[in-house]
Amino acid sequence: MCIRDRYRVLDRIELTDKLLKPFTAFIVALAAEQGGTEQQQKQMQQHPSAFVDFILAIFTKCTATVNQCFNGNESFLFAVDNALRQWLTSSAFPGSPSLPAQLLSQYTQLIIKSLQKRKLSLDQFEKCFDDVINLLRYFPEKEVWMTNYEKSLASRLLHLLSSSSSPALKVQTASSSAVASATTAAATTTVKVATATTTMPPLATITAAPGTAVATLEIEKGLVQKINHHHGAYFCMKCSTMI
Repeated sequence: MCIRDRYRVLDRIELTDKLLKPFTAFIVALAAEQGGTEQQQKQMQQHPSAFVDFILAIFTKCTATVNQCFNGNESFLFAVDNALRQWLTSSAFPGSPSLPAQLLSQYTQLIIKSLQKRKLSLDQFEKCFDDVINLLRYFPEKEVWMTNYEKSLASRLLHLLSSSSSPALKVQTASSSAVASATTAAATTTVKVATATTTMPPLATITAAPGTAVATLEIEKGLVQKINHHHGAYFCMKCSTMI
């Protein structure tokens, strides 16, 4: 009897819950087996894109199993989420709980640079960033990713302002201090970042910049809104005030 037939039998007599724990354990073991080899660990640490692709592959495979064998039962979809969260928390990189978030941060910077250098189309970039947002809910050290993203965003804003051809938009000491304050604030929970918005000119007023920096930052406005929507308004509040 295949898994789907067993599920149908158990579902009729309301014993589905007995399958959830073994199914979750199976996914954790699957991820640990396929991602726990020395070669795979080394590849994922050296290439953040390989790390993201690995998680997405496990998620896609297990979600397809739920849809095919368990009629898309939401409890089993939640089990997939819980299993990935467990693996990232305890088994992905033993002894380095913050490493998964650091790799996701590196991947985020990689796709942003790829968009700026026109190596990714806008559609490709948005898909990749959507993957980041969706995967972020599995990571136990979300603040590590958020801190790195805030710092990189502040750096891009400074570069954009300093390279603007308009004298009125040259970076002044007050603006630099505002962004620096917002960057430092990323590591704290009680910070006032209003100065970043009062001393920095609106992004819409910047009319000239090298490459696609302005376009990228305009896109990031929408991305920050997506992050806030999925993970709470406070999670990316500092970015919202900076951009």
